[in-house]
Parts: sequence; structure tokens; C-alpha cells
Amino acid sequence: MGDSAEFEKLSALEGRLAAALDRVAEGVGRLRADAAGRDGATDALQARAEAAEADRAEAEAQAAEMTERVAALEARLSEAQEALNTAEAARDAPPDDRSDEDLAKAMAEAETARTEAERLSADLAALTQERDDLAARLDQAERAVTEADAARKDAAESLAAELSAATDATQTARAEAERLSGELAEATAAREALQAQIAALQDDAAPASAPPAETAAPDLAATIAKQEKVIETLQRRAKRLKNQRNAAWEDRDAAQDAADEAMQAGGGDPDGRIMSMRGEMRALQALCEQVSDEVGEVLASEEVDAEGINQALLGQIEMLKAARAADAAELARILADIEAGAPAPAPQTEES
Repeated sequence: MGDSAEFEKLSALEGRLAAALDRVAEGVGRLRADAAGRDGATDALQARAEAAEADRAEAEAQAAEMTERVAALEARLSEAQEALNTAEAARDAPPDDRSDEDLAKAMAEAETARTEAERLSADLAALTQERDDLAARLDQAERAVTEADAARKDAAESLAAELSAATDATQTARAEAERLSGELAEATAAREALQAQIAALQDDAAPASAPPAETAAPDLAATIAKQEKVIETLQRRAKRLKNQRNAAWEDRDAAQDAADEAMQAGGGDPDGRIMSMRGEMRALQALCEQVSDEVGEVLASEEVDAEGINQALLGQIEMLKAARAADAAELARILADIEAGAPAPAPQTEES
């Protein structure tokens, strides 16, 4: 008979089933973790995870039942084979060694053993069909796990792209702030030189020297008008930079939310240290906005203090530089942690 070969196939299938069930369990866990952080695909991924887990549980139950049935079938086949061998030996014994009653009994036992063997063969065929069906289900479960892995990989790549875009936007805003800081420094130097000229003219002014002062008045007025235009240009640039800063903050917040979702999908809560850093950055943003409002109030007043404007603008630029540096550092750490799959390091507060 080919029963031994069939039993070997069943044993090999049981080993493959155990390995596949482990993969299904791991895939279900990853699928559930990924599904927890996705709004649009949450329901679909959850349904796939539950279906995969249900298939796994059912496959385990069937595997246990199949193992018991195989063991029972082996024992019964062994008994049937032994009975058939005994009956055939009795039937084939020499006539002198047996009576008619023994011959009839041996033939009946042989017929019974043959019937039992045929029935067990039919049971084995049914069990083989169940094995094939279970193998098909295992293949389907493996495909489901593969699809879940591909979906998780796509989500990770999308998150990495969003973080990279947010980092680029932050670096661009920081470069713009540094450029504007340089221009403000140049404008400040020119304004200080102008104030020095005004002070010199005021100190040297006298009734006898009135005509030279009147001669220099047109040049002084032209210089003041020129510096006022420079200040207006800087004000417009500061407004444009503020808009770019707000856009960079929105991109950064979106990337941080996506990072929090990925960390929660990994099986744990967001790192408290990153949340603490975010609170510090929020406070820094509020302070920067407060400085911007104060600068706006100074610029809107009728009596504009040139030195006050200069100090306020320089303070705003320093706040913007500190905010950009903190943004870039935090995004770089989050991106590194996402790629490495490790918890975020403790934040370091930057002092400006």
C-alpha cells in the first residue's frame, strides 16, 4: 500500500502548517498595527486582519483534528493489516493442519479484514482531500500576509516622503531667515551711519553756520527718504518670511502627526520626550508671534523709533532662526527614528 507515503506527506504538511501559522500571526499583528494609524483604510485592513486571524484559528483546529484522525487511522490500519495477515496465513495453511471450521473462520476473518481495509482506504482518501483543501487555504493566507507587508511598506515610504518634504521646507525657511538677517545687519549699519551724520549736524549747528546747514538739508532729506524705502522693503520681506514660516510650521505639524501615528501603530505610545520637545517648540512659536505683533505695533505708530524698529526686527530674526534650528533638529531625529524603528532620543533644548 501507499499509506506510508501518504502519512509522510501529512507530516510534512503539518510542519508547513505550523510555519505558515506563525507567519500569519506575525502578519496579522503587523496588519493591525498599520491599520490603527490609517483613517481611510482602517476598516478594510481591520477586516482583513480579523479574517486572517479567523482562518488561522480554524486552521489550527483542523490541524489538531487531522493529527488525531491520522493517529487513529494508523492504529486501525495496523490492526487491520495484522488481522488480514493472520487470516491469510490461516487460509493458506496446509489442509492437514486445519479443519473445515477453521477454514471458514479464516475466510470470514480475511473478508472482514479486507472490508475494514477498504473502508480505511476510503477514509484516507477523504483525509487526503481535506489536506489538499487545507493546503489551498494556507496558500491563500500566505498571499494575504504578503499583501499586508506590501501595504505596510507603501505606508512607510509615504511617511518618509512627507517627512523629507517637511525637512526641505524648514531648511528653505531657515536659509531665507539667515539671508534676511544679513540684509538687516547691512541696513542697521547704514542707519547707524545716518544717525551719526544727523548727530554731527546737530552738534555743529549754529546761527553763523545756518547757510551750510540749509545747503546740506536737501542731501539729508534724500538720505532719510532712501533709508525709509529700505525699511519698507525689509518690512515686506519680513511679512513674506512670516508667511513662509507659517507654511513650514503646518508641514512640520503634519509630519509630526504622521510620525505619532506610525509610532502608535508600532505598538506603543508616542515618546514623551518628543511631546515635551513639541511643547517647547510651541512656546517658542508663541514667543516669536508675540515679537512679530510688537513689531507690527511699533511700525503702525505715528512716531517711529528707528532704534526700536531695529532691535525688534533683530529679535524677531533671532527667534525665527532658533525656531528653524529646532524644527530641523526635531524632524531629523523623527526621520532617523522612523527609518531605524527605534524609540526617539531625549530632546535637547537649544538656546538662542
